[in-house]
Amino acid sequence: MSVIHIDDSHDLYRSVREGEYTTRNGQITFSASAFNDRDRKPSVDTSALRTDPRATRKSPEQGVAKLTAVEVRKTSGIPIRNAAGEQIAAHEVDVVHRPIKDDPEGEPDNDAHCQVECHPVMDHDKRFKRLKEALAGIANKYGWVVQPGSP
Repeated sequence: MSVIHIDDSHDLYRSVREGEYTTRNGQITFSASAFNDRDRKPSVDTSALRTDPRATRKSPEQGVAKLTAVEVRKTSGIPIRNAAGEQIAAHEVDVVHRPIKDDPEGEPDNDAHCQVECHPVMDHDKRFKRLKEALAGIANKYGWVVQPGSP
């Protein structure tokens, strides 16, 4: 599997489980928890290599939300503050192609796998929550590309 550059024009797909979204009056709202990740690098699949977004799902009960690479990158600027509360830097956000092959933890091979990564590395839960909220906001603009439970 070769690594590609994730262009701003790429659509990104994220598998979303029950409990990570609400529907009210027909309007879907994704929760920040839809972008939880223990390493603070939420996984997405790039449309450049994942032509059928249904393949992004971990199970048929899940749905697939859409984001765009350009909008994810525009979330850059999450402030880093010192103990006095002064901004000393900001996180730059990128989408990086990280194909999965022969994963020791048992993740299935996935040539379309990417991660939303920050520089410097996001090491604070409060900052990561801001990133997840921004990602959920992007997903809320587009809604489902695959409805939960659909074939």
